[in-house]
Amino acid sequence: MADQVRFTLWACPRTCSSSFLKSMNKMPDCQIIFELYTTAWHFGPERDLTVASTFPKEPDVVTNMTEAGLLEKDSQSGFHSSVCTFDFCKKQLEAAYPGKRLVLNKEMASFLIPKYNYLPKGYRHVFLIRDPSIVFPSWKKIVQEMRMVKHGEVIALDDLILDRQPLDIMPAGLGFKETYEMYQYIKENNMDPEPIVIDAEDLVANPEGVLSAFCSRMGLPYSSSLLGWESGSELAADWIISQRHKFILKNAKTMDVFRNSTRFQKPEVEEGHYAKITPDVQRCIDLSMPYYEKMYEHRLKI
Repeated sequence: MADQVRFTLWACPRTCSSSFLKSMNKMPDCQIIFELYTTAWHFGPERDLTVASTFPKEPDVVTNMTEAGLLEKDSQSGFHSSVCTFDFCKKQLEAAYPGKRLVLNKEMASFLIPKYNYLPKGYRHVFLIRDPSIVFPSWKKIVQEMRMVKHGEVIALDDLILDRQPLDIMPAGLGFKETYEMYQYIKENNMDPEPIVIDAEDLVANPEGVLSAFCSRMGLPYSSSLLGWESGSELAADWIISQRHKFILKNAKTMDVFRNSTRFQKPEVEEGHYAKITPDVQRCIDLSMPYYEKMYEHRLKI
């Protein structure tokens, strides 16, 4: 389509990206592509074998199946991670998608940097940020749940040191550094001279205003239907997504918010999901705040 809009949503954990995806999924003729680089980094054939993944792998598949065959095998189940090279990711992102008005690629910069050569052509770029003093107390509780799943044991929050987690859980730059580096790279290399930065606190406080302004900037139609959606994970049936990530969206406790949400939640609703500001959490906040503040200066303002 000549007027097709494509953008990548770069987000750290706990920045309301699930709600944003569900909102955009209400857009007519929308194709969502979910964390292909993340899949390649964690589960694909080019993954770093020195980094043990928190999540179990999918069962092996027949090795003589082609990439196309694996994708067509069952469009409702997602593709198998065994085909997910970084080149595969780029090809999927640059595919035509006829009849789609919007192509939205959701990603985390931590799992692509420094492989910038795999960034797709023809995309705008949107960055979803949030105050680190809100992100990391929430993230610590999620990490606790992830570690419990991996080890099958109860880990007290006080025994969990957030900035000493494996790289598949906590990136070296804590997510904010990598996101800022991606933002700078995209601007400096003219991939998108005016990437849009959205602060999650602005989004949950005024979803109508922020989404309306965002759609205007992107050349997308805004309607009030973007403010609410059905609970559950069934909407991912038509996404381009790995089998592993589809399983996680459907079953993992860490994705409860994704499954249960029906609208943008105001900050006060989330208070019960936060851990204490312990020294490890404070270190993460202090290291991340300069990157957040630099991007916050360029946020979408209403």
